[in-house]
Amino acid sequence: MPRDPPAGPGALPAAECREPCVLAAKMADAHQAWRDSLSGVTLADVLDTLPPSAPARTRSRLAEPS
Repeated sequence: MPRDPPAGPGALPAAECREPCVLAAKMADAHQAWRDSLSGVTLADVLDTLPPSAPARTRSRLAEPS
């Protein structure tokens, strides 16, 4: 017979954990909302928000020896 994984103090028995807990469900909802909000955003959209000096500054920093 398989054993339940170890649980911390105050944990419910595995038999009572058939649905995600409230916190896990809310985090999943938030993650999906984040993904939905980014689904229509392209890299070009992000690049369009950068200041004009950003590309040259980035190239300069990448060229610096580590």
